[in-house]
Amino acid sequence: LECQEVRGHRFGTSLSAVQQVAAGGRFPIVCLEHQGVKAMQAQTGKFKMDALYVHVVPPSLGALEERIRGRLREDQSIIDQRIESAQAEMDKVENDPDAFDTVLEYTEDE
Repeated sequence: LECQEVRGHRFGTSLSAVQQVAAGGRFPIVCLEHQGVKAMQAQTGKFKMDALYVHVVPPSLGALEERIRGRLREDQSIIDQRIESAQAEMDKVENDPDAFDTVLEYTEDE
């Protein structure tokens, strides 16, 4: 369905995997960056998906950093890279409000 390079790594979404989940009567949930959502929305023919696009955001970048530090054993440069990437992604969504159908803020209680 889509294939993108994110932070130097290639990620993609398999059409057959999504179809297999849907054929089982379940709703496939796919985690995509902004560029992946745009690629999915641009698909036509058998690749076109009737989808709900939800952007999940942290309450703040500070909260995100605390969460990353709490679960990862990465050095500071990797943490900084992840925070920078999250900020860039949030900026893209803010500048392209029609890319997602809704925005959902997560909290630690959810």
